Amino acid sequence: MKLLLLARDGVINSGTPFGDWQEKFEPLTDSLEAIATATREGVRCVAFAHLSDHRPHRVDVEQVNTLHLAMLGAVSELGGRLEAIIYCPHERDAGCDCHSPTEGILAQLLDRLKLPASEIGLVTTRADELSLAREIGALPILIAPSGRATSGVDTRNAVVVSDMGKIVDYAVKKPS
Repeated sequence: MKLLLLARDGVINSGTPFGDWQEKFEPLTDSLEAIATATREGVRCVAFAHLSDHRPHRVDVEQVNTLHLAMLGAVSELGGRLEAIIYCPHERDAGCDCHSPTEGILAQLLDRLKLPASEIGLVTTRADELSLAREIGALPILIAPSGRATSGVDTRNAVVVSDMGKIVDYAVKKPS
């Protein structure tokens, strides 16, 4: 696997709703170390987010940048690298093609990175993003911590793990 496409909220960051914005990055357990390990093992990492998921509370670009810079710095301190953080800034009903579960933003990323989707693992905690991974041809990877039910979630062809460390183990061992 050449690239892990990581949902920012729920996979890397605690996912604090922007309505309660704290201007502070709150990493989830083991997420930073897992990204650093992936980087050392030659697996590229990119984060993605959907700002409209946090509406009706408006978030300005400075707030988003504050969070992203803190996240990039924390990853870097451990020797990791996020190549990019991509997000859809539009309202959910704007009709754009970059909001999940549409594939526009991911298609743009694939084109920019010159990678086939088959070499990407899309890591999420959300069912709609598992479907999106399948639509673009990426490997759907669901983080389901112990005790969290996955009933009703279509995990067909998905890798289901309890934490980020297991994802990196899988990504490093899986042949491209």
